[in-house]
Amino acid sequence: MRADIIGKLILKSYLKGNPEVQIALCHNMKIKSRDSIQNNTDCVVDDINFHPSVNQDSFDSDRSIHFFPSDGETTVLQYRKHDAFTPPFKCYTQLEEVGNKMTDLIIKLNPTFPSSSSTSEVLLTFKAPKGIDSVSFSMAHNYDEEEEEERQTATYLRQKQKIVWKLGRVSGGSEQILRVKFNWESPKASNILREIGSILLDFEIPMFLCSGIQIRYLRVLERSAQYEPERWVRYLSQACSYRFRL
Repeated sequence: MRADIIGKLILKSYLKGNPEVQIALCHNMKIKSRDSIQNNTDCVVDDINFHPSVNQDSFDSDRSIHFFPSDGETTVLQYRKHDAFTPPFKCYTQLEEVGNKMTDLIIKLNPTFPSSSSTSEVLLTFKAPKGIDSVSFSMAHNYDEEEEEERQTATYLRQKQKIVWKLGRVSGGSEQILRVKFNWESPKASNILREIGSILLDFEIPMFLCSGIQIRYLRVLERSAQYEPERWVRYLSQACSYRFRL
């Protein structure tokens, strides 16, 4: 398995006069290339790059940076984290031969993030094997039946030779199961999992970070007497190329 996180800290600013802003990250953040890693609670990133106008003088001492943001959106920093994290989803597959012209593919999708977090809509897709006469689906999860009809659908797109499973909103810790029943035009002899190749997952998890890098505070250092600035922090984890190879 290969897993990488490409993280960004993006600042949207509409402050009058472009005052100085201070952002502090979590104390246990370590940079692999230049810090000593002391224990398992350290939040380690492989490398980090800052916007050219960021003042990094206090970053090594207290993980804070200073910045004079321009109007609009600016990527303040980017970081990369390789392997040393728990992926938000794990996927398991199983084949059951029902007869010489029928095969069941069982897909189990297990969210590893806390139950206090939920995704926006999750989309799982994979290539359909050749020689299909018809496909049917059944799903199992911990939602009630009415929610299942509203929130989850599975479709075989024959022209695109693709299976699409729309899961809707998924909460952490709630196992999702899809059973795909393939009926073949003739007895199937080839390796079905090899034909499928991989399963692709698309998702967003608001207010959750796989990297564990938290913002301790966000401060506007130069206050205007004319107005009180509003501040808020939003976290988001999203799939870029999240693939399970079979």
